[in-house]
Amino acid sequence: MKSARPGTCKSVFTVLPVLGALAGATAAQGMFPAPSIAATDPAAVSASALDGVEPTYEPDQKITWYSPKVEPWRMFNLWIYPSIAAADDGARKLVVIIIVKDPSRGRPTSLQVDTGGEEVLIIPVSDSEKIKTHNSGCRVTQTIFLQNQVPLVRKLATATQARISLVGYQQTVHWTLAAEDFANFRRIAALWDAPALPPMLSKPVERSVPAGTVAAGESGVTNPVPIPSSKVRPRFPGFAKGKRAYGRVMLQAVVHKDGTVGEIEVKQGAGGDCGFEESAIEAVSKWRYEPATQNGQPIDVYFTIVVDFVYR
Repeated sequence: MKSARPGTCKSVFTVLPVLGALAGATAAQGMFPAPSIAATDPAAVSASALDGVEPTYEPDQKITWYSPKVEPWRMFNLWIYPSIAAADDGARKLVVIIIVKDPSRGRPTSLQVDTGGEEVLIIPVSDSEKIKTHNSGCRVTQTIFLQNQVPLVRKLATATQARISLVGYQQTVHWTLAAEDFANFRRIAALWDAPALPPMLSKPVERSVPAGTVAAGESGVTNPVPIPSSKVRPRFPGFAKGKRAYGRVMLQAVVHKDGTVGEIEVKQGAGGDCGFEESAIEAVSKWRYEPATQNGQPIDVYFTIVVDFVYR
């Protein structure tokens, strides 16, 4: 997709550079053969099997990870999801990954899963389980890798409600799973049961041009012009307060012919787990524009908007 010429809007705050990002997945351990189903050519597996799933390859470990897709800038307090590690030799394992933000002191000793039945499933988190802690951004992130969790994945793939508890911290972490979480478990469980895993695409899929729009600033199309009175100032993210953090967020937005802002996607995030992306989207969605025109007529366009959070 061709980029529109960026319209620039800046929000100035007093803040410091964001460092680091969440590290990649752990190396595979405890691999075991794929389910004993008749062999099938991976290329024959429907591409729809990857809907909502993001394969990533670790060349050093020679492992492909199949995990639910998520926007890298997404803000959350806890996220639990399954992931398949598939080695080049065909062996697989099913891992459950839990990401906790700003946990209290201590180390988790067990995961308790209540799906509304008579029994609560208790999964020990042994000292041998890999736990990574990252504190280089605006939030402390702890990532827990639970190995070989086929029963847990199947349980949550068929559940309609679930509340989990991470025991062992100074304050037990409780979380209720949402519909999106159950959908992720169903997707990965279905992939696990597939006779073969779909291969990774050779090239990343580019985001499609929003239907009914054209690029602003090209082929005789003018740029939309922001109406100053509508430019809501982006809120300074609470997680970035006191961190002297700064960042730039590049958004790709649809500006309708009536001047309203429609679909917004993060084209390039600020990183650092500070919330700049959400703040930028929240503000820009309220802005209004003098619409773009082509041959003197207002039209819907897609348009690049840059929001800078800087210190001075």
